[in-house]
Amino acid sequence: MQLDLTEMEPDESLPAVLRGETDVAVAHDYDLLPRPLDPLFERRELARDPVLLAVPASSPLACALDRPVQLACALDRPVPLACALDRPVPLAGLAGQPFLAPRPGTSCAEMIQRACARAGFVPRVVARATDFAVLLSLVAAGAGLTLVPELAARHLPAKVRLLAPADPVTRQIFTISRRGGDRKPAVRVVLDALAEAAQDRPAAA
Repeated sequence: MQLDLTEMEPDESLPAVLRGETDVAVAHDYDLLPRPLDPLFERRELARDPVLLAVPASSPLACALDRPVQLACALDRPVPLACALDRPVPLAGLAGQPFLAPRPGTSCAEMIQRACARAGFVPRVVARATDFAVLLSLVAAGAGLTLVPELAARHLPAKVRLLAPADPVTRQIFTISRRGGDRKPAVRVVLDALAEAAQDRPAAA
């Protein structure tokens, strides 16, 4: 069996499944941006991924949590970082701070806009990058702060600290296939492998 992988935004991958160009999509949505699905789709839940606030280690917000986050970063394996963050930060207090965000038109960029709007302000975005690893490197350099899903922060730069937002945001990760598509042996193998991998990851706090 040959497996072809293509990186797409959910708004691109779901139509590709509907057109039959892709058999399985691994997609996500945020509780701030629920994604209605065509009845021809079959959705299987994989993981719940909390969104965290990434700030420079030099930020006053990071001081109280410096020790537990350093411990989490030192471990050479993925850990549920949110479990160590017991002092939620109100996003409303970050109005005017420099924000880092993915490129416009992506669901992750829209998540940041809506989370800040819920807190009563429009984020002042000073830099954009599609890759969260790049955004976290910019946070480490002191360029600003960002909201990042926990899974995207498993390998955290040493000068970044993670905090829990007071108003939680959650990303749900799931697979999408055409209804009845798992009758194809190759599709069933992929869906089962993804479900098994999701069960093996540490549970989000």
